Amino acid sequence: MTDPDHTSVRPVPGEMRPWSDLDGPIGPFGGAAALRLLEDVLPRGGRWLIAGPHADAVLTLAQERSESLTVLIRAASDGETTSTRFPTGLDIAIGALDGLSPEDGAFDVVLAADGLDRVLTPDSADLAWPERLDLLRSLANDGATIVVGLGNEFALATLLDARVARDRHGDEEWRPIHSDTERPCSLGQFVDALAERGLTPSSTWTTFGPQAQPGLIASADAAGSARPDRFLANAATAAVRATRSPLLALPDEALSTAARAGALPTVADGFLAIIGGDAASTAHAPTEAYGSTGDESAWTARREGNGADATWLLSDATGAEQRVPGGRTVESELRELAEREDVPGFRAYAQRLGEWTRTLPDHVGPLTLDSLVRDGNTFVDTHVGGPAHEESARDMAVAAAWFRFQDRLLAQHRRHPWPPWVVGSELVGIWSSMAGVATDADSLESARVLADSLAGPTPDIVDARTALADRDEAAKQLFEANGHIFGLERTIGFRDKQLLTREKRIRKLHKDLQKVEKIRNHPAYRTLRKAAKVREPRKFAAAVKKKAGTRLRGR
Repeated sequence: MTDPDHTSVRPVPGEMRPWSDLDGPIGPFGGAAALRLLEDVLPRGGRWLIAGPHADAVLTLAQERSESLTVLIRAASDGETTSTRFPTGLDIAIGALDGLSPEDGAFDVVLAADGLDRVLTPDSADLAWPERLDLLRSLANDGATIVVGLGNEFALATLLDARVARDRHGDEEWRPIHSDTERPCSLGQFVDALAERGLTPSSTWTTFGPQAQPGLIASADAAGSARPDRFLANAATAAVRATRSPLLALPDEALSTAARAGALPTVADGFLAIIGGDAASTAHAPTEAYGSTGDESAWTARREGNGADATWLLSDATGAEQRVPGGRTVESELRELAEREDVPGFRAYAQRLGEWTRTLPDHVGPLTLDSLVRDGNTFVDTHVGGPAHEESARDMAVAAAWFRFQDRLLAQHRRHPWPPWVVGSELVGIWSSMAGVATDADSLESARVLADSLAGPTPDIVDARTALADRDEAAKQLFEANGHIFGLERTIGFRDKQLLTREKRIRKLHKDLQKVEKIRNHPAYRTLRKAAKVREPRKFAAAVKKKAGTRLRGR
């Protein structure tokens, strides 16, 4: 039994030293969304076992609800860290799952939400995933509440992972069963593997986002009925974009296609199965989605109605409720009009949007078209939680929303009817004027800064499609530049020939000038020049004769 006055630390066979799952690249399982789900499904009282690395918040929840709590951690350093953080009330077993003895069993609640990938060590037997599940099952009482997680090897983030296999499953992660052929690779296989061992789930969930800190947890039924450009599909896309792995492409288009096919659970990042659980999880109008916001607070959502256009009722961390229509976002409808090159339709839609914004106060919070949903003749902002932003002038917020729309449109390489030389502030000015918002250079610059602050961190994505498109564009520009260079070289050649011809003419003129100068310097030329001035030869001859006579007489 757990001593409530202090935390005990005991080794069991298979401890790993040196090693750390808490400080590793994946980290412990937790996050606001996961914690909110566990609060709803886990019962109170009884003996608890937590197998694998879990966040401190999960341990705190388990400590508050359990009568005794055993935590199985395979890394010695993680066990020491946990004992420091929780000095009382825990029984920490450092080692592998197969190192626990049968005497440690008979648990009323078994929590392995992190999955069964990080519960064995190199000293453990070579156990396949079903054998690990058998070990976990043997430690639980009949009728116990069991929470089991599974990472999806067919997840979209895994398929788009830019790293080679040896880097995805290297020493820093040490996942020895990544090539286990008996490991379930779909939600159906996961449920069947549990049912074969008498562990029929009372509810199944899909997780989206980083493996250990999912940003969205949705029921399998809700994820299967999600459709593109609607609330749940957009929340899944936002969660997957927060993945910590480098991706070959943005996941938006692939997730949208999966949602259109009703296959969103197939490409989820992971699965959670609840066996047993609190009655609240199956109450009338159950919660069907748990999400986390940028400020690490959680929200919950439940559907009102069925079908793709079902309305969602959201509750944030404060308990405030918000109704989210089941329609598509403003961004998706404007993007469709742009791809169809329907400029009149785009202008009319922007005008309706502008009329709605003019009903807002003079100073508003951030407006993002990817969170606005049209509801009849009005629009509803479905943004929930997130980091706090200062209010800004309404017109600036509208212009910033158009900047963000343009950034997302270009990032996804979508078609649109506007020429490339107007893309940027000029195009945002055009769209803003469609919405009835007057802009100038200064206001557009401020809106650009506001839009950048709303964009958040840039995901580590080496977009292969973008790289190939950039390569083709670079090849096109190189071809055009070579043609331009050829034209310039040809023009220069013509100019060289013209200059050569002029040079020859100048040289000939120089020679002719030299000849003229030589003649002008000859005495005969000077005599002839003077003779050319004689207009009356007889008078000139008489004057010469007179002059000559005078000189002769003077001698």
